[in-house]
Amino acid sequence: MAERVSQSINNVLPRLYAEYGQESWRADERDILSVLVRAVIGQATSKPNANTAFQQLLATFDGDWNVARKAAVENVVEAISIAGLAEQRAPRILAILDRCYQTFAEVHLEPLRSYPTSRAYDFLESLPGVGPKTAAFVLMLTTGADLLPVNGGIHRLAKRLGLVPPNTSAVRTQNVLSSAVPVGEGYSAHMALVVHARRICTSRNPDCIQCCLADLCPRIGVNS
Repeated sequence: MAERVSQSINNVLPRLYAEYGQESWRADERDILSVLVRAVIGQATSKPNANTAFQQLLATFDGDWNVARKAAVENVVEAISIAGLAEQRAPRILAILDRCYQTFAEVHLEPLRSYPTSRAYDFLESLPGVGPKTAAFVLMLTTGADLLPVNGGIHRLAKRLGLVPPNTSAVRTQNVLSSAVPVGEGYSAHMALVVHARRICTSRNPDCIQCCLADLCPRIGVNS
């Protein structure tokens, strides 16, 4: 299976790069912890609401994560309420902030920049509310780690292309694609796949006629 997926990816990616460009990673100016907290807030939430909730959280505590760490959970719930599921997310955020302090004696995650990718990934994944996709996304975005986080759109695209079976979990899909993508192309592949899933291979009524992958795609799960 691995060899077949690698061959398929090697056919798919050049077309996506030709269509959308091969974007290279550029250093993110934000600190790792801020990106992580924003990602946790954004899970299963619309981007506008997640952005608003994150900005309200920063404003509530003057952008000081150590102040936020000492806050009552109700204050965090109120700050991020617009994103939904605040009663679940707030305790996770506070636990993450406390874990940072306990581990690094400061409320930050900047030491992860000097960690090997696998060690940094394992640390992030050990935090409350942080799964494989979030851990990979944060490291890819902030440190340029050669990872390929799989969101809902990429997962959908991989199944329709037959890269993974229809019942494959998103975590398994991430493992399969990460192993298949050429070394050094994790970020480029992620961005191209995200754009294609958003513009063409949409959840409903995908635009198969305009798809640059049409002749490669068995359209698994797509209604005629």
